[in-house]
Amino acid sequence: MNPRIRRFTRDDFVQYRSWYADPALNEQLGPMDEDWLAAVLGDKEGMQYSYFENERLVAVLGISFHPVERAWVFTDIAVDPALKRRGIGQRALRAVMAIEPREHGDSWMAYVMPDNLPACRFFAALGWPCTAPGPDDEMLTYRHRRQH
Repeated sequence: MNPRIRRFTRDDFVQYRSWYADPALNEQLGPMDEDWLAAVLGDKEGMQYSYFENERLVAVLGISFHPVERAWVFTDIAVDPALKRRGIGQRALRAVMAIEPREHGDSWMAYVMPDNLPACRFFAALGWPCTAPGPDDEMLTYRHRRQH
């Protein structure tokens, strides 16, 4: 398997953008375009990671820090559609969680639209508790606290 993780670079973009030919991925996270790339490469608050197995880009994950919650937030998780349902998303998520510093907090969160059933199943399978949306929010919140 030979996993490797690093910050997303411009060199990853062509392959990553090709994943968005998949209608389900494009519906939930798209569209993928040059504006997204410019935003990611210029972002000073969030980070985008590329996750590789056997030197092949297989997942891309975005995170940002929520200072009020003192938690890292997964902003997006995309797995190569040709490789779905093989545990790649879970391995990639754990790889990101292993490298981010604990001094910023021990909690992780993800906001998910209720109609994004694959994402809901993903976080439920990880055992992350879910809270229903509040009156001013339409997204579900999944939370995880790191074990010490």
